[in-house]
Amino acid sequence: MSRFDDRRSHYDDDPYEDDRLRLETLPHSAPGIASLIAAILAGLLAFGLIAIAAVHGNDIEFEIERKSGAGVGFIFLFLGSGATVLVGIVLGIVGCVQAHRRKIFAILGLVLNLMIVLGMCGLMAIGFAAG
Repeated sequence: MSRFDDRRSHYDDDPYEDDRLRLETLPHSAPGIASLIAAILAGLLAFGLIAIAAVHGNDIEFEIERKSGAGVGFIFLFLGSGATVLVGIVLGIVGCVQAHRRKIFAILGLVLNLMIVLGMCGLMAIGFAAG
């Protein structure tokens, strides 16, 4: 038996063990979870919006003026997705600044909501540029 068998090396100690244990006991941020759910809902609404615009193409202005089902659906999806994204962004920011909470869902919700905003603005810019 070697004289070094009973000694522990300083490499055996994990300096982050306390942080991992503390992180495992932290609850998730409720506004962060709500932000992620809002991002998923806004993404579905935006997908429906794009689907209606793709199916009806150039006739959408005529249908909005006549208040047909597709035109009204287009307006509600646009307003609904915009409001849901704004709520999701606010909830994501609130979830990110909460103390003593896990922030992963808040960050994911905030990033997804911002990506939806940028994607919709990009699609509108392409539409305006195309005429």
